Amino acid sequence: MATVADKVRMIVEWAPALSLLSEISAADTAKERAAGALKLMRFVATKTETPVDDDLCERVEACLMSPQGEELFRYVVALVTAVSNAEID
Repeated sequence: MATVADKVRMIVEWAPALSLLSEISAADTAKERAAGALKLMRFVATKTETPVDDDLCERVEACLMSPQGEELFRYVVALVTAVSNAEID
């Protein structure tokens, strides 16, 4: 079982992720949200020892920064917004 010190250490270690999530939700444009999502992906990638996620970050960034990637990101944001605003019976 994790001690209080372990829990505090984990909160401190992951606090930047919460800040980045806040930045993403406060962004005004899809491009700003995509940039924030990429920062969050890079942050999470630093928490692992594998180079695979670093490579994935580079590829996702290249995709999202293209016109087609920006359009895809806008679509996903709109879809998630619509689903989150829908009433669930």
